[in-house]
Amino acid sequence: MTTKTTKKGLKVKETISLISKNELIDIIRKRNVEKKGHTYVQIFATTDVKMNKGGRENSNHLYGNVVKDGNINASFDFEYEKSVNSALKKQGENDDFVAKERQWGRHMVINHVFNVETLEFEKVYSRVIIEHEKDGEKRYYLQLKVNPDKCKKPVYRYKDTGEILSEKDKEIMYSYMPKREKEIIVLRDYRIDNVKRIHIDGGKYSII
Repeated sequence: MTTKTTKKGLKVKETISLISKNELIDIIRKRNVEKKGHTYVQIFATTDVKMNKGGRENSNHLYGNVVKDGNINASFDFEYEKSVNSALKKQGENDDFVAKERQWGRHMVINHVFNVETLEFEKVYSRVIIEHEKDGEKRYYLQLKVNPDKCKKPVYRYKDTGEILSEKDKEIMYSYMPKREKEIIVLRDYRIDNVKRIHIDGGKYSII
């Protein structure tokens, strides 16, 4: 049980369940098996800020030493192809997008169903959980469609001290961050190890 302050300054109690990373995966797997479908989630994640190292004359002293605390509002368990085509249609463009296979990672198998026509069991894949093996370690990610307009402004901190970045260093950080091309939808993969908290289906969970 924790206490939070509302916009009106009122203090209210809220229940937050402590769960492990594996328990979070089980919760998501269960809702996938039960075919609960699309919903919205709020996640709190701390991630390393990707930057270029710079050159000899303009080396980046912030490289590898900045983290971002994000408060993200996103669509969860959505149909990627359908979401892109819907966005294209709104922009007056051809809604004939066909999704390709992921360049890395794969959607986790969450169930097997029996096909009465082929008389074989078929794999059922999660639209949310991505598994990826790197350096002999299996890692898990959440595939989300971020709603930028509903996300709170991220906080950037120095990794070694935890202090908030100065405005001067923030400008330097922005200059070294890779530039993204215009995106039809904002698709992001969040490593579960970096997720500190998640609100989903009316439940609030803190990942330990």
